[in-house]
Amino acid sequence: MGICDTSTSAYLGTAIVGYLMFGNSAQPEVTLNLSAGDGISRIIIWIVIFNPVTKFALDFAPVALRTEGYLADKFEIPIDTNTFWLMACAVRTLLVALALAIVLLLPSFATVLGVLGSLCAFTISVAFPCWCYLRLFWREIAWTERAVNAVFALGGVCCALMGTYASACSPIHLPK
Repeated sequence: MGICDTSTSAYLGTAIVGYLMFGNSAQPEVTLNLSAGDGISRIIIWIVIFNPVTKFALDFAPVALRTEGYLADKFEIPIDTNTFWLMACAVRTLLVALALAIVLLLPSFATVLGVLGSLCAFTISVAFPCWCYLRLFWREIAWTERAVNAVFALGGVCCALMGTYASACSPIHLPK
């Protein structure tokens, strides 16, 4: 059994068990399906709440590290000093403030997910691998393979831009 078969089986099994547990009365939000009085349900709800909080620091770590390294090199700040530590705190605080500003300017979670999904998904999944492949193997591959990869890369960029524009310009539907 391959990886796709295993994943499909796991998702299908989870769907069947979920349907058997809740049937047609399943709520769209997973935490609404759990009883509030049960101790295990409360633990699961808190895990669901804290999960994005823990991922936030992990997601921003590469951006923060690169920014700190750039500033340390540009201003010749040694890494093992208090000045570097203060600069790192300022950079991370500014990144969090920037993320907060984006969230406040785009209050619809669906809009944010649409923009990030369009921009990141097409860029990371389609355009970036094609550009990297072309950059690494330009001299070794045939012109047809170059052309196909270039077309896919440009198509990925176009789809990312169109999807991002469509998501960002769609009317915001606030909950009632």
